[in-house]
Amino acid sequence: MRLTRSISRPSEGSATALPHRALPRLTRPITLQWLLLSSYVGLVAPALAFLVIWAGFNLERAAMDRRIEVDVRTALLRVDAARARLEAGTAAAAQARESQRIVRERYDAGLATMTDVLRALDAAASADLRASTAELDVVLESVMRDRAAGDL
Repeated sequence: MRLTRSISRPSEGSATALPHRALPRLTRPITLQWLLLSSYVGLVAPALAFLVIWAGFNLERAAMDRRIEVDVRTALLRVDAARARLEAGTAAAAQARESQRIVRERYDAGLATMTDVLRALDAAASADLRASTAELDVVLESVMRDRAAGDL
């Protein structure tokens, strides 16, 4: 609903006339318009509140989606890294066992000392331990990947 009211300079003979010096000369009337919002406030305020809350939820949801995506990608990369460590550890363990076998044959032939055999045994045990740790890492990182993806 619009109300329009014209305010113009009162005529000289009217009861509301002010001295000529009090009012500036108006060449045309001034028109003031008011848009009555009081009837719309009851409708607009809840709608604006809803839009603000909705926008906030959408921002939170987008941020959460980005965090989940980063967590899943990180978990996938960690699984790949753990698998690479497992392959390297398995290869190192196989190489250490072969080295241990060669040192043991040299010891039997009298070309190596017992210290060499013990060092080769220690190297093989350490390589086996690293391979087992890498295997455990693959399992743990796979569980973490499943957790990040929401499968657990």
